[in-house]
Amino acid sequence: MILLIILAVSCEKNDNYSSLDGFNIVMNNQVVLSHNDIDYYDFSTHMIYLKDENSFASEITSRDTFYVYANRQKIYRGDIIPNFSSYMPSEPYITDPFFYSHNILPINFMHAFDESGKPMNEDPRGDERIIAALKKYGQYHSGLECEIKSVSYISNTDVSVEIEIYNPDSYNYYIMDPDKMGIGSYHYFTNGLYITHLEPHAIYYNDIVTGNPGSWKMEWLSLLKAKERKSFTINYNKFDNVPPGKYIAHFQFFGLNVTKENLVQADGRIWQGEITTDFQFEVK
Repeated sequence: MILLIILAVSCEKNDNYSSLDGFNIVMNNQVVLSHNDIDYYDFSTHMIYLKDENSFASEITSRDTFYVYANRQKIYRGDIIPNFSSYMPSEPYITDPFFYSHNILPINFMHAFDESGKPMNEDPRGDERIIAALKKYGQYHSGLECEIKSVSYISNTDVSVEIEIYNPDSYNYYIMDPDKMGIGSYHYFTNGLYITHLEPHAIYYNDIVTGNPGSWKMEWLSLLKAKERKSFTINYNKFDNVPPGKYIAHFQFFGLNVTKENLVQADGRIWQGEITTDFQFEVK
């Protein structure tokens, strides 16, 4: 009898995990999000766009652990944490409640850096097995890439940064355009440029005055078609004064947070999320 119970439990477990085809999230030995729920996964932001309203939140009762599977293989574990928590996880995490529309599930990750600016923890979200699992069901989308092309100091407080946005995806994306919005409105949504001094460690910021621009407008956005690039130059004339030395520039490129009804436009999708890009340079 005991042997039959063990065999039955073993078979039940195998049946549960034999169904983990494609991309899946498991909590408490239950599949709470399967590939059948997914419309597409934006790999640039690790935001999962769902076919229907997100039922994942109903599975959360307190701080918990989740596991990501790709084609039946466990890839990584992560934490569920409250939005107001001061806990700084070293693993991927999902916040509760969710900041975005209920059809979107972001999986976040916080890099830790050493004194030289190198990451101290590896981000497991980019595992090639996850990409393969998503591609199996046509759910992989690369999203956007952002790169700092140059940082120029006109004076100790006048700084210019050039960023380039590239769309390697098959989707056309609408992106926020700082030239159309104006620098104050644009920086209401993003911190923009900030600079880290390596030794001694210090952080320097821009001093842009922002104001709530109110409800968003399509006129703020520019369409970046598939395989296209677009560059922006942003000038800061009241940046923190920095002494000579070696620095890392960081730029936070944000997308516009919209409802599911506004996500898809006639000729493209409104890109959402955040990309932070880095650039090493020297001030002499």
